[in-house]
Amino acid sequence: KIFSLTSCDGFAFDYEMILIADKLGMKIGEMPVRILTHKESKVHLVKDSISMLIEFIKPDFEFADELWLKGKNFLEKKGYHQYEVSNFAKKGFESRHNLFYWNHKDYIGCGSGASGSIYDDGRGLRWTNSSNLHEYIKFWSDDNVFEREELPQVSEKIDLENSIFEFFMMGLRKVDGVKESEFEMCFHQNIPSKIFRNFEKWEKKGLCKIINKDDDRVFTLGENGLLFLNRFLEEIL
Repeated sequence: KIFSLTSCDGFAFDYEMILIADKLGMKIGEMPVRILTHKESKVHLVKDSISMLIEFIKPDFEFADELWLKGKNFLEKKGYHQYEVSNFAKKGFESRHNLFYWNHKDYIGCGSGASGSIYDDGRGLRWTNSSNLHEYIKFWSDDNVFEREELPQVSEKIDLENSIFEFFMMGLRKVDGVKESEFEMCFHQNIPSKIFRNFEKWEKKGLCKIINKDDDRVFTLGENGLLFLNRFLEEIL
């Protein structure tokens, strides 16, 4: 009965099944599991989460854009400028913390539930500490803590392909966009031709700007293109 009512055929199918079962008044049991990311797994936490969200909610983009523009106009009238797809601030008060991961920089997550990422030669390692406060405190209170091999956290290795995608996924959230020199510094290579061609295609549509500045090139979706950021990311997957 549940399967006949589902519409998702991607990673969102199991979540949709749970919601349908709940609406039908079925009893849903819970069972604790330990999630391990296999080294050969093709599932990526960030990229696949975006696809799953789009598949599941099937958003009304026109209505969402209308609400967004109204909110944007309200904030700008109050003296706040947009510096990121969902963030506004007065000049000089932009979030330095958030800019670190939008700029694909290392950040350390300390404490229960905290996440961190470090990068080396383009590839990276991301971890999320256990959100179970009791478990976390118990681990670090152990006298032999530095002899233990496993930390109370879930970690994920970020390969080169996914790291490049994240560079654009996070960097293009900024109104200022990304610099070609910063990409080359992170990955020691030129911007992949597929992504570069997409920038050129979007520039022709008026939804992207390629700016030559100080012997460098800046790629930005600008205020108009930011409305379609998810669509741009889908095209470069």
